[in-house]
Amino acid sequence: MMEDSVESISKLINASTQFSQLYGILKRTDISIEVQMTKTISIEDIRSKITALKRKEEG
Repeated sequence: MMEDSVESISKLINASTQFSQLYGILKRTDISIEVQMTKTISIEDIRSKITALKRKEEG
C-alpha cells in the first residue's frame, strides 16, 4: 500500500516537472513567434518583455 502511494507521488512529481519544462518551452516559442510576426521590434521592447517575464516568474 505504501509503495503504491510513493509511486503515485513520484509519477505526479515527474508529470509536473515535465509540464513546467513544456510550459517554459511554449513561453519561449510564443515570444519568438511574436518577434517574427512583428519583424521590426526595438531593443527596448525586448528588454521590457524580458523584465515583465522575470516579474511574472518571481511573482
